[in-house]
Amino acid sequence: MMAGELVKQYSNITLGEDSEICDIKHALKALRKKILTLDFDNSVHVHDPQDSFEYLEVLYKIRRLSERLRGLDPCGEAKQLNELTVYANDLSEMAMARLEEEFVYLLTHYKQPLEQEVLSFRSTEDGSVEDFSSSSFSEEQSEGKAAPNDIIGGPEHFVPDLIQPGALSAVKSIAKFMFLNGYDKECCQAYINSRQNAIDEYFGSLRLNKLSIEELMNTSWYKLNTLIRRWNRAMRVFIRVYLVSEKRLSNHVFGELTDSTADSCFYEISFNSVMQHLSFYVSVANLEAGSRLYRDDRLQNIFMMNNIHYMVQKVKNSDLKSFLGDDWIRIHNRKFQQQAMRYERASWNNVLSYLSDDGLCAAGDAASRKTIREKIKNFNLSFEEVYRVQTAWSVPDDQLRDDVRISISLKVIQAYRTFVGRYSSLLDGSRHRDRYIKYRAEDLETLLLDLFEGTQKSLQHSCRV
Repeated sequence: MMAGELVKQYSNITLGEDSEICDIKHALKALRKKILTLDFDNSVHVHDPQDSFEYLEVLYKIRRLSERLRGLDPCGEAKQLNELTVYANDLSEMAMARLEEEFVYLLTHYKQPLEQEVLSFRSTEDGSVEDFSSSSFSEEQSEGKAAPNDIIGGPEHFVPDLIQPGALSAVKSIAKFMFLNGYDKECCQAYINSRQNAIDEYFGSLRLNKLSIEELMNTSWYKLNTLIRRWNRAMRVFIRVYLVSEKRLSNHVFGELTDSTADSCFYEISFNSVMQHLSFYVSVANLEAGSRLYRDDRLQNIFMMNNIHYMVQKVKNSDLKSFLGDDWIRIHNRKFQQQAMRYERASWNNVLSYLSDDGLCAAGDAASRKTIREKIKNFNLSFEEVYRVQTAWSVPDDQLRDDVRISISLKVIQAYRTFVGRYSSLLDGSRHRDRYIKYRAEDLETLLLDLFEGTQKSLQHSCRV
């Protein structure tokens, strides 16, 4: 090939690339002008979700032009090419920032509140008389009674759309584009912030006032019971309806990208909201305050045991388990067990103290017999007093009630059998022996089954050996 032909060919290549650079430059400037005409962050500006697809086409064009720039040989136009590449990169960043605004705009302006019938549980006090003797506010107390405000058919059968269907496809397409262009973190954070704001608005619509510890301590029994019941109903709708809908929305937006993204976004939205807004419901601090409304320390322990156990069961058997985790369950299992042990010590240590060997000897002298009579007499009196008071208390959960009774029975019956077996013979021949040893161990075991039934009883008729 002649030298002249090489120069001519090279010149044609240079002129072609120079022309292409010029074309790309004009195209990028035209696209920039179009981007600047949009204002997605202005709340006054309202546009159809279909406009988002037009904007996405602008970004796709910027991306294709940037790829063409990277494929050009700089040759003698290196400076011009570098400047245009910087310009394209800056334009792309600006366009992605605007796209994020559009993403937030769609999530905000096209969100849908739950329909009114789903929120129908929100009612004022109905004036009905509540039984507050149970020392617990669990839903099981009214189990089997259909609440007038409950959703017909159960809320778990109703999964509403939280974003208007016409905007969902645009939201999903924007998320996909942001992920493909390395803006996955920005996309997820914008989505999480928007949905958390939506949940805040949802809770605000319920008008469920959170009480400080001081306010809780000054709240009447009636108002406290009503408030907790309203929170129970609100949380039931939140978990069975709202969170199910939130999960479905996350799957719709991110499910085709990665499963982990949909799950992690949903978890962060839900966990923060659960921890923030269920503080009244799961806070062991707002329960300790409530327990102080009881003057009897033993009843405080029953109150705490009932409610912590109730919370643990609710968490274990609901979606809250995935938010709070197994560690939370283990910690609060220990807490209600500690309350049960405190109750036993406060209620039964004094009763059992009369069955100790202190001040006794096996010789059976007159002083020992007198001490035995006094000990058994005081045991009977203290047992009967605990029985009279604590048959009126309630432990609503059947399994928990049985567990507490069994634990009490093991300690009391064993101590009583040992004491009576060891010392009852010393009272043989004593006047009114049966007046002291009134109960068989089997009698006490049967009587202990009356505890925590919520109906006060007294031992007017003595059981005889």
